Amino acid sequence: MFSGLIFVYITALLLLYLLGKSLWKPLYFLFGVFFLGALGAAGMYLFNVLAQYVALEIPLNPFNSLFVGFLGIPGLIALLAARYLIEL
Repeated sequence: MFSGLIFVYITALLLLYLLGKSLWKPLYFLFGVFFLGALGAAGMYLFNVLAQYVALEIPLNPFNSLFVGFLGIPGLIALLAARYLIEL
């Protein structure tokens, strides 16, 4: 009776370990995307604060934040170029 209970606990721990290990990579990717989005939002906010004196502004939304977060400074320049090409 006692050995059966130990076997059940060991099996449950093994399954919990395998489940956690299989779910770690997608969660790691998701946290990375959120981190890049937060960095992009912070960069765009800083840009908007500094560029308000020369009347430049990029709307702060999730798409733009992720775009700038993934591409960095070239992404910010691409958004500025797209904004002014659309306004022409």
